[in-house]
Amino acid sequence: EGIVQEQSILFNMVLPALGRVSSAFTVMLSKARALTLQVIDAMRLRPRSPEKLVNLLSGGNQQKVVIGKWLAAQSKFIILDEPTRGIDVGARQEIYDVIRQQARDKGLGILLFSSDLREVLAASDRILVMVKGKLVREISPEEANERALLDLVMPKTNVSAPVGVA
Repeated sequence: EGIVQEQSILFNMVLPALGRVSSAFTVMLSKARALTLQVIDAMRLRPRSPEKLVNLLSGGNQQKVVIGKWLAAQSKFIILDEPTRGIDVGARQEIYDVIRQQARDKGLGILLFSSDLREVLAASDRILVMVKGKLVREISPEEANERALLDLVMPKTNVSAPVGVA
């Protein structure tokens, strides 16, 4: 949802980063291309072709373009909502690796929302569990597993159904 599919990778990458690649209302194509190639490499995007139309890329590579454009803009903080939904396992792992590397090496703050508990465990260094809009627990990925997270999200109730008729 965060891309212009009928446009190139380059167009999509520099759209939020125009200030980095333009001067006096003119886009410097060589600067735009260099920035795009830098982000393509960081995101491990294939093929390494800035002119390629985004709608010709796989779903995983399209998602890498979405994330990559915010890296190109030198964002300090990004919010990812279901960032790997519908993409293959290989692309999913590459996205996890890239966001962890950007957080670790560049200080990028990332807020990840996901209903996929495996994704939460794989991509997080802190997990905040919310139920009905309220924070119920903070847990580290090292002490969590899918079952524990599921129990936090869907707590068991001790309310028994009435038996018989009054």
